[in-house]
Amino acid sequence: MSKKKNYYVKVHAQSFDNLVKAIDKFEKSNKAIKVKDMKLSTFLLQVSDYQTSSSTISYQVRVAILTTHGDGETDPSTIMDDKKMSTYKFKDPQNYNALTTRFNKIAQKHNPSAREILRKEVKSCVTVKDCVDLVGKVAYIPPSKITVI
Repeated sequence: MSKKKNYYVKVHAQSFDNLVKAIDKFEKSNKAIKVKDMKLSTFLLQVSDYQTSSSTISYQVRVAILTTHGDGETDPSTIMDDKKMSTYKFKDPQNYNALTTRFNKIAQKHNPSAREILRKEVKSCVTVKDCVDLVGKVAYIPPSKITVI
């Protein structure tokens, strides 16, 4: 009886995101690369812990929103993209200052040369996805700038 070996590859979250997006874009205009009966992009997402990983911008933004709201009980991964930011009733300017600070820390963590996110940009976010997209856009690193070690 042979033993099955498990192999693990550790990839920076931004690099993995870039890879999956590039493969997905390729699959839209070319014949899909298949692993078993799944498209490669789907397969990579299913075998990884990427979507539930606390290292993703999406997860960290959700944590920042919940923390600023004073909610330490809700699982960030249960917050849907289309959830309205108005649900959190951030009326006090201090709420937006705190949220902006947290978003900037997330962006800087993923890309030390990320520009500063402005409070007015955070205030203009209507949904949780808008917040995720904002931080993701600011923290984006072009694939050509990523160094693989």
